[in-house]
Amino acid sequence: MIGAKAILNPSSRKNTLDLIDISPLEVDAEVQIFGSDLQEMARAARVVADIGAKNININLGCQVPKIIKEGSGACLLKDHDKILRIIDTVSQILPVTLKIRLGWDKFDILPLIKRLEGWPILAIYVHGRIALQAFKGD
Repeated sequence: MIGAKAILNPSSRKNTLDLIDISPLEVDAEVQIFGSDLQEMARAARVVADIGAKNININLGCQVPKIIKEGSGACLLKDHDKILRIIDTVSQILPVTLKIRLGWDKFDILPLIKRLEGWPILAIYVHGRIALQAFKGD
């Protein structure tokens, strides 16, 4: 999981891109990115595509405070329209998969999933908890 801001930031870019070690033998390399700014997500997807990724996994599941503070990860579950704009933009660059939680503070992800029917999404990976549960609870 790599932040779009880190991919684009000149001072952290080299170290960040070193984390993405794609072998020429990998056929379906997927890189997970997080971010909340539409243009940053698009620019980061282009960078990742240029270094060999075949898919982008958009993180909609991380509940770590530093990720939430910038409106990324599971925090995006509060704004389904923004999620759709990010998916629409990023999927024009690379095929998209999603990592998603069941909701932010309650199980309410089904309306979003219903809206995604027919969208060009390769897979949806579900973390079977709401964001506020972090890694505890049922």
